Amino acid sequence: MRPIVEASPGHDTMFYNVLNEAMSQGLSVSDVFGDQSGFYRHALIECASYCDSIFAVGDPVVEELRFLGPAFADLPIELVYNGVPAFEVTPAEKKVSVRRMQDYTQELVGFVPDIVFTHVTRLVMSKGLWRDTLVLEHLDRRFSAEGLRGVYYILSSTGGTRSTEDVHRMEAEYGWPAVHREGYPDLVGPEVGLWQMIEDFNRRAQAIRVVFVNQFGWSQDRCGKRMPAEMGLMDLRKASHVEFGQSIYEPFGIAHVEPLSFGALCVVSSVCGCCGYVRRASGQEDFPNLVVADYTALPETQSLEEVLHIGKEARDRLEGQVTSVVAEKVMDLLPRTEKGSAAAVQRGYVVAHKMSWERVCQDLFLPALDRACHSSRVSKKER
Repeated sequence: MRPIVEASPGHDTMFYNVLNEAMSQGLSVSDVFGDQSGFYRHALIECASYCDSIFAVGDPVVEELRFLGPAFADLPIELVYNGVPAFEVTPAEKKVSVRRMQDYTQELVGFVPDIVFTHVTRLVMSKGLWRDTLVLEHLDRRFSAEGLRGVYYILSSTGGTRSTEDVHRMEAEYGWPAVHREGYPDLVGPEVGLWQMIEDFNRRAQAIRVVFVNQFGWSQDRCGKRMPAEMGLMDLRKASHVEFGQSIYEPFGIAHVEPLSFGALCVVSSVCGCCGYVRRASGQEDFPNLVVADYTALPETQSLEEVLHIGKEARDRLEGQVTSVVAEKVMDLLPRTEKGSAAAVQRGYVVAHKMSWERVCQDLFLPALDRACHSSRVSKKER
């Protein structure tokens, strides 16, 4: 399903509406999008129909598997989510990390941010990074009106790990990572296009600045001498007030909810499998530490033929509407006081703890495995 979603200009807006309408008519992915057998992963996944049970890592994956064809219609498909790391942190510890990030931001771009936005991700189409800047455009106007400052750190790389020597040279010569130049050891591949989008945003924004750290790691030797010596990757996760993850395709999305236990507001798209697990663990449809952006909700019902022709123009229009709503929710839910921040940390940890790998094994994996084994024993006796 991923290559279909990525290749279409309508992305998830097109695909999940097609899936729902096609399945209501008893159609499969091959009926709608043509023969998929030339893609090795499709051929491999089709063989899952011979298994005693299938484990799906997220709620959308269950429907995607059913969409493969009649052989999957009645197969037992079990929801077995990914686990999420849960770390208990005090509000005071979070404040230390926030201060370090503020000091680093002051060194990089010349101001102390009130709010730290982050996105730790692979640099691929499916992560929908342009949606983050759309939300930030709305937030920039609100921040400017309210006298707030924000910084958005994107941590991603397609050029591998840059050496300490290269990092220090780029930092000294032109101010990397606040400024970039095309060509290794700096921008390569899709990093170039992302930086162009960031430059365009930074030229227009008044209150929010985007910083692209195209490097693996979060320490002085990886990111330069302007980073506080005591900084580590956990500071980035603890300090985050908002973590973005508005993917167009995401079976689960572990990184999207990694900062949950630190009280971050996680902004994810409705097609991410982690949404279902957060709601299950919290027992709430609208958990205050989670903002779900639905880029598949069309204003009116459309036929299969119509949704198949959803393209960039229709998706752009919907994204403009949804990102405005998301920005309003972020403004409403962001803690503005120490008491509110402490409550967000406590809420996040309680839910993240219920989403740990231990709980996945205890509540989902082992029971599902037991049912699969029992089913296999029963079917063998019948045979």
